[in-house]
Amino acid sequence: MYENKLYKSAREYMEKSQEVFYNDPELQFMFAKYYLNDRNYSDAKSHIEECLNILPEYFPAIELKKQISKYLA
Repeated sequence: MYENKLYKSAREYMEKSQEVFYNDPELQFMFAKYYLNDRNYSDAKSHIEECLNILPEYFPAIELKKQISKYLA
């Protein structure tokens, strides 16, 4: 849904998924992308850090964290 720019639906789906799969690194990564797109950089940072706490070697998250950091510098 997110990739098809159905952002509202994507967020609703992610929020429901979070109730069951909070420790899914990909879900946290998707939240970070969502908040980055929404220019909510502090929430994007929070979710990308949670993603990396769950799976520290997740390369896409490492790269996204660098991108988010540029906005918070």
